[in-house]
Amino acid sequence: MSNKFLLILTSILISLALVSCGRGEAPPPGPPQEMMPLEPPPPGQQQSSPVTDVRVYFPGNQPSFTYNGQCPTTITFVGDITVDGPCTVTYRWVRSDSAQGPVETEVFNAAGAKQLSDTWTLGGGGGPITAWERIDILTPLPRQSNEATFTINCNP
Repeated sequence: MSNKFLLILTSILISLALVSCGRGEAPPPGPPQEMMPLEPPPPGQQQSSPVTDVRVYFPGNQPSFTYNGQCPTTITFVGDITVDGPCTVTYRWVRSDSAQGPVETEVFNAAGAKQLSDTWTLGGGGGPITAWERIDILTPLPRQSNEATFTINCNP
């Protein structure tokens, strides 16, 4: 498929998702979500999203994390998505090593927040590792969370 066709199709799907989000319905099925652009609309065409906040942190509400110990180890991330009304949100976890998790869906029947979690196992050896993970909201409007940064220092 041509890039122009994908851009037009993506625009239509985002528009349909916005309409359905206001009614609390799931967006219609379409092409794989990884084709959805994360760029905001041009200035003057900003639309409001029911997603009012998205953030990632570590257990205990820690904004960053350092691990010193045996490797490999598993790092746990916590994410919150907050909306101001009923809608369906599609999102995925994204890591600093360019890996992306599967597209996931959360249905909100009313305003509020949902808590999510993800894990990443790493640290096979070598020097310290500093990395991050975040949440990319795909629909109803693209948005990114903060990058929750961690450092791993593996003991020999």
